[in-house]
Amino acid sequence: MRNGKIKIKTLVVMIIFGVFIIAFVRQESTMKRLNKNIATKNEELQQLQEENVKLQNEVDMVNSDSYIERLARERLGMIRNGEKVIISSSESN
Repeated sequence: MRNGKIKIKTLVVMIIFGVFIIAFVRQESTMKRLNKNIATKNEELQQLQEENVKLQNEVDMVNSDSYIERLARERLGMIRNGEKVIISSSESN
């Protein structure tokens, strides 16, 4: 009878141990997946931050006086006070 109780106790301990092993493996798998997801999101964040810096630099350039003046001269043909416009004969045709 005592031998039967020992077998049952051993079986119960093995089942509990097996449940813990399965839970541990699942948790490790989940952690690896989450860490991989975090790494991917961090890479995306880095790319977006770099793009944001680039776009902010463009905005700063577009808002600068020298850029606005250049556009006014090139696209609108504007000149400063005291400047003279020289038109070549090839442009007048």
